[in-house]
Amino acid sequence: MNAGFGKTFIFLLEQFTTLLIILHFYTSMFFAIPYNLYIRNNHVPVDSWISIRNLTITEYRLDTYFEGSMIVLSYFFGSYYHDPIKLPIEQLLLFFFTFTGRSFVLVIIGRMLSNFGFSDRADTEYENILIQVNSYMRSYQVPIEIQEQIIERFEYTYQKKYFNVQQMMTILTDHLKTELFLFGAKNLISNNPFLKSLKPNELALLFSHMKSMIFSKHEVILSGFQAQNNIYFILSGTVAGYSEGVEVFHAKDGDVFGIATLYTPLELANYWYVVAIETTEVYFINKKRMYTFMQDRPDVTKYFLEIFTERLDKLEQQIRQKYEGGEDIRELLKKGILLEKLKNRENIVLDMEIR
Repeated sequence: MNAGFGKTFIFLLEQFTTLLIILHFYTSMFFAIPYNLYIRNNHVPVDSWISIRNLTITEYRLDTYFEGSMIVLSYFFGSYYHDPIKLPIEQLLLFFFTFTGRSFVLVIIGRMLSNFGFSDRADTEYENILIQVNSYMRSYQVPIEIQEQIIERFEYTYQKKYFNVQQMMTILTDHLKTELFLFGAKNLISNNPFLKSLKPNELALLFSHMKSMIFSKHEVILSGFQAQNNIYFILSGTVAGYSEGVEVFHAKDGDVFGIATLYTPLELANYWYVVAIETTEVYFINKKRMYTFMQDRPDVTKYFLEIFTERLDKLEQQIRQKYEGGEDIRELLKKGILLEKLKNRENIVLDMEIR
C-alpha cells in the first residue's frame, strides 16, 4: 500500500466512523427525548412514530432502534420517509437532524476537496516536496539529527504550504518587493527600538539592502570567520552568544547581534560565536551598508555601542571568574590568551572548501 492510498483510506475511514457515531447518537436521542416526555405524562400519543410503527415504549428493543435509525437516516440526508411525523417535539428533533445533516455533508465535501488536492494546490505541492525531501534523506542515509533539522526548517519556512516565491517575485517592482519585505518584518520593527524610531523612507532604504535566513535549533550562526561581515536582527526565535566557552548573552525577537565587528578588528571579533537555541529567522545586512547608514545617525551609533558595551562587560565578568588574577579582558586579548592560533591562508582556503 503506497502512502497516497493509505492516507486516502484513513481519511475515508475517519469520516465514515464520525458519521456512524453521529447517527447512533441521534437515533438514541429520537427515542429517549419523546420517551421521557410521554412517560412523565403517562400517555403515548397515537400520532407518535413509536405508536405508528406498533413499537412498545416500555422497553428499548433492537427493532425500535432499527426503525428509529431509518427515520433519522432519511431526515439526516434530506430524503423522503413514508410515515409523516406530526408531533411538535418529534418534528423539532427531525428539523435539528436535517439541519446538522446538511451541514455535515457540506463539511465532508470541503474536506474531500482539500484532501484530494482540488481546493488548495499549495497544500498538495507542500506534501509532494516533503515526500521528496524524506525520500532523499533516506536514500542517502542522512543522520537522524540532521534530518530533524532539515524537516524543522522546511516546516517553518513553508508553513505547510508551498509557493514558488522566486517566480512570483519576478513580476514585482523593487518598490513592491521592499513593501512586502517590510510587511513580513513588522514584528521585528515593533520589537526593536532602533528600527521603530526610523521613518518609513529610512526603513525602506535599510530593508532594501537586507536579506533573510532561517537557522535550525542548535545551528551555529556565527563562528570564527563565518558571516562576521553582517549585522543580524532577530525576526523570531532565540539565540545564545558565547565566548571562551561561557554564555555571554541571550537574544530574542527584535534583538540584534553580530555588532562586535563594528567596534573591534575582525581578528578580535572572531572568537565570538552565536548559536540558535530554537528555530530562528533573522534579517541581516552587510556591516559596510550599516556604516554608511550610521554616518548621519549618531543615535544609531549610540544604540549599538550601548548593546556592545553591556555584552562586553558581561564577558569581562565571566573571564575574571574563569581566570585567576582578575586581568582585564582587553589585556588578555592583547596577550593572545583568548585568541585561537592563527591559520595560514592555505589552511583557511582548504577549510572553506571542505565546508
